[in-house]
Amino acid sequence: MNTKTTYWSGTGKYQQAQEKLWEELVPKSGEAPTALGELVRSAGRLYYEFCNNGNCNAADGIYETEQHTCNGCGGDGVKTAYAAGGGDVEEIMCGECYGDGAFEEESLSEYVMVVFFEDLLIKLESVPHIEPYVQPVRELICHTTKHHNYKYTQAEYAVYNHLTDAVIEYVMKELGRDLAITNPTTNN
Repeated sequence: MNTKTTYWSGTGKYQQAQEKLWEELVPKSGEAPTALGELVRSAGRLYYEFCNNGNCNAADGIYETEQHTCNGCGGDGVKTAYAAGGGDVEEIMCGECYGDGAFEEESLSEYVMVVFFEDLLIKLESVPHIEPYVQPVRELICHTTKHHNYKYTQAEYAVYNHLTDAVIEYVMKELGRDLAITNPTTNN
């Protein structure tokens, strides 16, 4: 799949149908007034969050605090100081741990889904036709590094393309409409 063949770039498999459904069923703000509109909106919000923000708003990091012994004082909290010229020896507070003998360091343990985005996924997975495409999105949000450089792989785009394709197929079928493939060269 060419990464240019995406709904984000305007060349999705069912691009025209997606745009028409968005215009008809999704309000300018807030939730859609119908269940079908809410499916279209949910897929669109998830796709937007991925492409525009690198999923940085979709998951929060859970951090663990680790306790480490101070290397500067060996965990005593004090250092030995010698007076100039070989005079008196005294113990002073360690400047690295400030007398604690240890320091704490936070490390990222895992990402957890933000409630708003989890709710979008729950709406989508309630539909059997769409449900198989939800878990890969959840995994991409929670188990990958954040995309601060906004460079995505073909496989990452495919996760969102498959979800969007499934939503459009389902909604068009429920509305009794024919579904034309807008971009037949795509093989998401």
